[in-house]
Order: sequence, then structure tokens, then C-alpha cells
Amino acid sequence: METSKTILVVDDQESIVQLAKTILYMEGYTVIFGCSGEDALYVNEKHPFPIHLLLTDIRMNPELNGCDLAQAMRVLRPDIRVLYMSAYADDDRVALEVESGAAGFLRKPFSPSELVAKVARALSGEIHSQT
Repeated sequence: METSKTILVVDDQESIVQLAKTILYMEGYTVIFGCSGEDALYVNEKHPFPIHLLLTDIRMNPELNGCDLAQAMRVLRPDIRVLYMSAYADDDRVALEVESGAAGFLRKPFSPSELVAKVARALSGEIHSQT
């Protein structure tokens, strides 16, 4: 039996974190979470097991937004995959990050099926465009 994949969900909107956490948990994933980039780094530090995917909002606290968090996480956990989410799909930084190796982009608001599908693709190693 395959072990559960661990996903670190990060968003400064608690409702998004709770929604994603609930959906992903129901799909069998282990979910850890943070409400800011700084919080996510602390959670990462305290989590001794692999983290397979970082699901993060791009636009968060300006001191450590989602792109900066992903960069820091890649240093700490080189094998981590990154899936960005945002309500601002036209953000130029989204395109650059996806082109540079992010596992994809999830537009907010999203449906449970969209979240599950994007996470599965990101974990499988498929690189996708912003669609």
C-alpha cells in the first residue's frame, strides 16, 4: 500500500486553508498548513518527514510571498513540488514561476474536483501551463 503524500497548504485566508485541508484530507493526503510564508517555514522546520507538495497562494504577506516561500522551500527540500494558487491569474509572476518549473497553477476560487485534479497532476510530475 502506498503511503500518503504530504501537502503543505499555505494561504493568508484561513477559509482557503480550511477548504483545501478538508478536501485533500478526504482524498487521503496528509495535510499540514500555514497561514503565512513565515508560518509555513516554521511548520516545515518542525515536520521531520517528507513534504511532497507545497500548495501556496502567490500573493501573501509582502515580507514572504508565495514565490519567495517556494524558493526558500526548494533550498530546504530540493525535491518538493510547488503548485501555486491565486485569484490573479494575469499576474506576470505566475507565468514566470510556472515556466521556471512550478508544477502548475490553480485559479481561485476553485472547485473540489479542480483542486484534487491539479494536486494529483502536480504530484505525478506533470508540468502544466496556467490553465
